[in-house]
Amino acid sequence: MGILRANSKLEVACAAEIKATSILTSLSHTLEKLKTETEEARKKNDDLSQEVTATKEDIQKVEFEIDMTKERLQGVLQQLEVHSFSISSPREAEKYGSPSHSPIQS
Repeated sequence: MGILRANSKLEVACAAEIKATSILTSLSHTLEKLKTETEEARKKNDDLSQEVTATKEDIQKVEFEIDMTKERLQGVLQQLEVHSFSISSPREAEKYGSPSHSPIQS
């Protein structure tokens, strides 16, 4: 009976070892898959970070261009006002009789 009992324990131990080896193999494959996915995620994150940086730089450039365009527009509007005033001033002066009576004075 001792040999049968030992043989049975040996079979249980062998089955446990096979199961443990199977689990180890499965965990190893899972670990490798996770490593690959982690590396891919890091690369994607780096790519997205670079894209965000490039987009921020583009936004700054566009905002600068908008500011410059606003300044040019303000300058053109001021020139237009001066030109408009210089055209209308003689008419206003004629209307009121002299430049000193003009309602537009600086």
